[in-house]
Amino acid sequence: MRRFHEFGIAGELSNLGGRIPRGSTIPVKVEVEPAQSVKAEPSTDNFNFPKPTGARQATSTLPYTGVYVYPYSTRPLGTLDPLSSFFARYPRFHYRPRSPARKEFQRMCDVLGWTGDAFKDERDQAYDLFQKAMVQQFNEIYGMDERNITSWQYLCEILRIDPIPSTPGKCRHAIRGVHVNLVDLVDTHRTGEEVQLFSSLEELRAYTHDTRKFFPLHDAHAGGILKYLLRKLAY
Repeated sequence: MRRFHEFGIAGELSNLGGRIPRGSTIPVKVEVEPAQSVKAEPSTDNFNFPKPTGARQATSTLPYTGVYVYPYSTRPLGTLDPLSSFFARYPRFHYRPRSPARKEFQRMCDVLGWTGDAFKDERDQAYDLFQKAMVQQFNEIYGMDERNITSWQYLCEILRIDPIPSTPGKCRHAIRGVHVNLVDLVDTHRTGEEVQLFSSLEELRAYTHDTRKFFPLHDAHAGGILKYLLRKLAY
């Protein structure tokens, strides 16, 4: 078992030169078929999804079908995002892309009957793949280049930094006093809920431990933005 985990601390980012408008989009319900195709059914609810400007624009009006193109995605149009691709590995599980990712992973383990020591290997293997997908999802949303002002400003917007700094260096300086869980930074694009901010590193550590919302200590796919935001947490 790993003794070290990483969790998100403060981040900030927004669009070049101003605020990021939150546009209304159509939420969807997704089921993964055995052939790993995705069915999307529009919901009747209103749903606000944060959309950046200045970076690659979103090209889908159905962000939670699993084929939504995030600002820094390099995937071909129509292909599954990293988390949706992960859950598609398990066709018996009906994935809910608007639900928090960690909650969906736990629900999947329950549905597949991965309880007790007898299924530890299955859980551990799936969890490693899930963590990799979380890192890749973060990179698609916020980017990987820590020199990119658009990425930093978009993160500032998500973290409700006001006024939004004008340079990457000023953005990094502004986030030093802001504490947020990295899993929540991914989930805000799934649930539409604002991220929870903490007044101290100790509060963030307690929250991370209680909710089990960990990022891996090291991941080959972590980009510059993500690496800057990570903090070690030992248990």
